[in-house]
Amino acid sequence: MGECSTLPNIKEKAKTLINMVKDKEATVIVHRHADPDAVASASPFMVMFSAKGYAPQGLSAQGKRVAEYLGLEFKEGEPKEELLIIVDTASSSQLPGISLQNREYLRIDHHVEGDLRPFMVYPQASSTSEIVALAFRSLGIRLPKEVAEALMAGIIYDSKTFRLAKPTTFTAMEYLSKLGNVSKAFSILGEQREEDISVKMAKVKACERLIHRKVKDFIIGVTEIGAHESAVAKALLSIGLDVVFVVREDKDEVRVYARASPRAQKYLDLAKFLSELAEEMGGKGGGHKGAAGAVLPKIEYEKLVNKLLGRASRRLAEAMRSESGSER
Repeated sequence: MGECSTLPNIKEKAKTLINMVKDKEATVIVHRHADPDAVASASPFMVMFSAKGYAPQGLSAQGKRVAEYLGLEFKEGEPKEELLIIVDTASSSQLPGISLQNREYLRIDHHVEGDLRPFMVYPQASSTSEIVALAFRSLGIRLPKEVAEALMAGIIYDSKTFRLAKPTTFTAMEYLSKLGNVSKAFSILGEQREEDISVKMAKVKACERLIHRKVKDFIIGVTEIGAHESAVAKALLSIGLDVVFVVREDKDEVRVYARASPRAQKYLDLAKFLSELAEEMGGKGGGHKGAAGAVLPKIEYEKLVNKLLGRASRRLAEAMRSESGSER
């Protein structure tokens, strides 16, 4: 079985993981406003090993659909269990209210940049659900039907309905589809619904507040909004921006959500960019090359806009110059 159809050393890591879950009282922690991939990734440990579930600041609307399908409850607050399994989360900034100091934890994830110590981390996977599925597959463990369907839903969601699929994505889907129904996985995620008026208004306000800059044929933009950051970022990409920073000011901190178009990702790694910026400013950041986030100390909005636009512009320009020079 080649690495194109599975993930390196996953069987050894899966053995260690399952043995620890069996031997210790465990809990699974998902990131704030957890999406279907995060909730699905937690489900085998909660259903099969009776691990508790924790979700700081709750689940997203679609994350709730997955949890409801499986009958799972996620608590908020500080977990007391001996072993922590952290899924789909690279940075401690995504776990508000949870202290990991002197705690034993295992991180399962497909994000690279972040301050949390990796255990079963594979950036070549399209989702954390994919990693979890391949881990159980490597040990020949038969997952319950509902768990298999939830994991398929997680893969479908995070791979953008297979548009971001990797070879291992289809290996995981083959394994899961023998245990559950693919159509059910799609139905868990729900039909495309009429967008809520609050989401529509957030997009309109984001456009009104947009500050943008052109770098050759790339457009970079920064906007400020108080809710629906992910939907806003996607909307701005859809109207033609190549790099989008959505800023949200909370009481004691500033959150930055970033997205980049596929062609911009060739020149700008958002996870690295925000991780470095956050570290410099005394915050935390991480995520994917094309989708990342950061939590920063309070800073004047104008100064932050200048930092984001200025540095992103320079990075893009330098990367393009470097590529141009190497082609000569």
